[in-house]
Amino acid sequence: MTRTTPQIKKFSKIYQVILVMVLIFGFLPVSAYQTEIISDGGIQNDFVVSPGKIEVFIDAGNQKSVTLSVANRTGRDGRFILSTEDFTGSDDPNLAVVLQGELESSSSLKNFIYFPEEEFTLKHNERALIPITITVPGGTEAGGRFASVFVSFIPAYDESSGPNVSSEARVVARIGSLIFATVNGETFHDGRLLSFQTKNKKSLFGENKIPMQITFENNSTTHLNPYGLVTIRNVFGTKVGEVVIDPWFVLPDSVRLRDFVFSKENLFGMYSATLEMNRGYDDQIDESKINFFVLPIKETSALVLVLIALVVLVLVKNKKKNE
Repeated sequence: MTRTTPQIKKFSKIYQVILVMVLIFGFLPVSAYQTEIISDGGIQNDFVVSPGKIEVFIDAGNQKSVTLSVANRTGRDGRFILSTEDFTGSDDPNLAVVLQGELESSSSLKNFIYFPEEEFTLKHNERALIPITITVPGGTEAGGRFASVFVSFIPAYDESSGPNVSSEARVVARIGSLIFATVNGETFHDGRLLSFQTKNKKSLFGENKIPMQITFENNSTTHLNPYGLVTIRNVFGTKVGEVVIDPWFVLPDSVRLRDFVFSKENLFGMYSATLEMNRGYDDQIDESKINFFVLPIKETSALVLVLIALVVLVLVKNKKKNE
């Protein structure tokens, strides 16, 4: 009969401890993403993906890393799924982007986007920081490439739904972060202001809120971020207000509409609005001017009543003189 030495017993115990640790922790899911607790703002019944827009400039054959944040404020634990989808512009001014689904666009970026895991779980009030790597193969043509990273949320099942409900049936939302990647090199810029007008081309308004529209066209090989300033002056040329037009993106080979409202109390009479629009490259400026009238119903009605009263008074006085 073989006798077990103390040294063999010692190693046997070590192996037993290792085996137990493997059994306990080896089957637990380990996330590749850093998570953190967010401040408890209560249950918002939503989740937040930020930033909503990411812009990168990258050389062909190189890569860049960005971070996407996903915060769970749904009030319940859940599983999150990452996916990518190309998007393009449109000649319809009302469409900012057109998602391509499973299709690969001519300016495709989705196959250049990498993340460690496609799925992860978050408890309520947890945030995950997702490292995203954009790798552009060597020889890629210079210009813009565009894709969205979508985050889909699948809540954990409860007693009312049960574990047999499919994942697809429990998807409550999908939120995307738009990625604009410009491959450095020889690019072509061609953007211009198509129109500046009041909404529906109205020239007479009965209130102090004046809706306006800008239409911008981009025929470049990259996206553009035009911006500008609208200055409002009265009939005497005195400045009465302004509207700052913050940068907004316009994709290549597309037209995009920008709506905004000029609002100011006590407007009355004729006004001019002058737009100075920076195309978003080479400091090129487009200018356009429109005129409009503001006759508020309340003030105009009061003025009409006063005029009627004056006319009646004059007629009465003249009648008395003739008598």
